[in-house]
Amino acid sequence: MARQGPAWHKSALILTYDEHGGYYDHVPPPAAIPPDAIGPALLPGENGFDGFARYGFRVPFVLVSPWSRRNYVSHRLFDHTSILKLADE
Repeated sequence: MARQGPAWHKSALILTYDEHGGYYDHVPPPAAIPPDAIGPALLPGENGFDGFARYGFRVPFVLVSPWSRRNYVSHRLFDHTSILKLADE
């Protein structure tokens, strides 16, 4: 068991996956602040969408670590680069 190992105090197991569009999710993506006034590049005849006005679907994420809080669920908004920032700490 990882918690019994000698490196547990400096370990982190990250489990995340995407169900190709988040079909499991019952909550619609929240509104986002558009990054700039440049809309998405669409080919002629393509249907547009609301640009970058919405975030994507939520993605499941589990962190197992000695620093994790038991039974904690964060309701803050993160993106995939949050994992890179955590790994860089």
